[in-house]
Amino acid sequence: MSTTNTPNKLTDNLLKFINKDVGAEELAKYLRQGAYIIARTAITSNEIEAITETRWLDNAYYHITELAEILDPSLTK
Repeated sequence: MSTTNTPNKLTDNLLKFINKDVGAEELAKYLRQGAYIIARTAITSNEIEAITETRWLDNAYYHITELAEILDPSLTK
């Protein structure tokens, strides 16, 4: 499901979401924790290919970690 957003509307919506209850650093932490669980599951599960598409895992992991870096850069600290 895709909707068309102008850059300003998209930015406003993202800021509202982030600032609603956790903040950027806390959200980045949660995203990194989720990415860690995705990676550990992919590495340790022998049945991962039967459960999901590996391409989906790769894309999800990449985008989660990229968003976390935008919210709170840990690689440049």
